[in-house]
Amino acid sequence: MSYVKACVGAYEEVGFNNLPPVPAGRIIIPPRRGTLRKLPAACDYDWVDTYKAYGVIGREYGGAAMTNAEVASFVFRGDSEEHLQARVKTLESWFHANSEWSA
Repeated sequence: MSYVKACVGAYEEVGFNNLPPVPAGRIIIPPRRGTLRKLPAACDYDWVDTYKAYGVIGREYGGAAMTNAEVASFVFRGDSEEHLQARVKTLESWFHANSEWSA
């Protein structure tokens, strides 16, 4: 809930009232069509505040859909909007290089 409160500017409620604003982003990774065979357990980039793996190894997925069926998500920091955009690409590439799907 701290993430949500911080997003709406309720910094005092989460204890961040003396910190300067830091650009942050969140991305979700949708499933591919197929069976999930491998999923990273952790993300070691120091600029990633939260990585959550939701996918289930061995489960067959139907691909991306308009649901909350993501297989992973990241909350991360950067120095600017451009920096965040570059990090989105880095995280997406890292995730796909460290996960495995079969048809």
